[in-house]
Order: sequence, then structure tokens, then C-alpha cells
Amino acid sequence: MKTFITIVLVLIKVNTFAQQKDNVVGKVFYTFKHMSDTTQQNSYREENMKLYVGKSLNEYFSADQEKKDSLRLKQIESGGGFVINTGGKKTTATQILTDKVTKKIIIKESLIKKYYYEDAYPNIIWKITSEVKEIGDIKCTKAEGNYKGRVYYAWFTTELPLTGAPWKLLGLPGLVLEAYDTKKQVMFLFAGIEKNHGKISEINLEPPGAIKTTKKDYLQMETVAKSDPMGFINSTAADAGSGLQLSTSGANGNFKPKKPSNPVELKDN
Repeated sequence: MKTFITIVLVLIKVNTFAQQKDNVVGKVFYTFKHMSDTTQQNSYREENMKLYVGKSLNEYFSADQEKKDSLRLKQIESGGGFVINTGGKKTTATQILTDKVTKKIIIKESLIKKYYYEDAYPNIIWKITSEVKEIGDIKCTKAEGNYKGRVYYAWFTTELPLTGAPWKLLGLPGLVLEAYDTKKQVMFLFAGIEKNHGKISEINLEPPGAIKTTKKDYLQMETVAKSDPMGFINSTAADAGSGLQLSTSGANGNFKPKKPSNPVELKDN
């Protein structure tokens, strides 16, 4: 029997007030590796990631997704129409923006349109050890901390005028160049670094052109989108004003997105 789901998410209009911005002073590159299925011990999903570092703001995102978005834009501009899925390997659309001064995290997502919401700032209690090693000819110190059900080792340096970390492994007094959990199922491996030599690059804590929402509402919307992709696309296209009404037909009301058997976050806190 068909079930009909109607979800109304009241989303705040795009902000028109002045955005908090910061200039990018350095870029750090990582290779992200994740063993999403522990029954396949030597199988990892790999993705190229970037960390834009500013004085007060940082932005972490997928370099592979950036390339995919660029190809989509070129296809649209050449008259090829809107592309929903370009195929190829799985990439991460989520972007993580960090305010290092106020201890705030903004998550930017993409479901046809751009959305953003505030997330809890990680309160990781790091134990800094006396162990040191060089990564890319840069002296690093080892720290240990527990986050989302995993114990991580993070190698950070204070030799560079940059502070930050890949993903949400925040709170260390320097720049994290490498991090991995004790089982090496989740790894962020250093792949390079460069200064922003005169290039105009900015980080916007509240992304321009994106719709502000809450984490709860976004996750609800994501569930609907995965349950009935075409219904979601049609509803989004018909969206008007500040409210977004999603009507899906033939969707299973008990639908839950399939999760990997070994997710990066093993616990909610």
C-alpha cells in the first residue's frame, strides 16, 4: 500500500546581513581513508581533501567534490543541462567551517540547493605526549584524544603560523598534519601544504547564497531526499518563499538511509 509523506520544513531565508569573512593564508592537503566495512580489512574509500586556513576561520572540504562541481558547472554553462549524478567515485559534499575564536562550527551541505547549520563544537580532551616525528620535513608532536567513539592519534606542529585540523579533530595548539584512529580505520594523511601567494581566497562563516536551517531539519530533509529523489527534486524546484514543502508519494514511512557498517562517527557524543 502506498504511503504519502508530507514534510514541511520552515527554513530561514538567505541572510542579508554582513557575513563574517576571513582571508585564506594557507592551504593544507590531505588524503582521507576510511574502512567503511570491517569485513574487508584492506579496502578503503579514499578522497582528496583540503583545509583552507585563515587567522580566525578555517574551511575543510573535499577537493574531489570541488572538481566534480566544476565539471557540472561547465556542462550547465555549455548547455548540457542540470546533472544530478556524474558518476565516478563517492565524494563528500559536506563542508566544515570553523570559527577558532568563538568556538563555532558551521556545516554546509548540498541537496540541489545549498544549506548550512550550526553544529556542536568538539570538546576533545587531548593528551599531548613527548613523542615527536617529522612529516614532510616538519617537526610534529603526537597527541591522543577520544572523539565520537574512536581514540585518535593526531600529529600537530607549532612550527608554522597556522592552526587547524582536518575534519573536526580540533583543539590542539597548532596545525594537525596527520591523524588516525588507533585501529587505522579512519585516517587523515598529509599530502602537501602551500601558502596563499597573493591569491584572493575568502572563507565565509555563513556561506552566501545558502539557506540557514537546523541540523535536525536538514537531516529530516536528507532522509526524504534519499527516500524519493525525484519527488524531492520536483518539490525543491517548485519551492517558493521561505517555506519548503516536500511531498513524496510511494515512499516508505519507515525508511532509514543505509549506513556503513563502520561509520566514521561510532557514537553521537
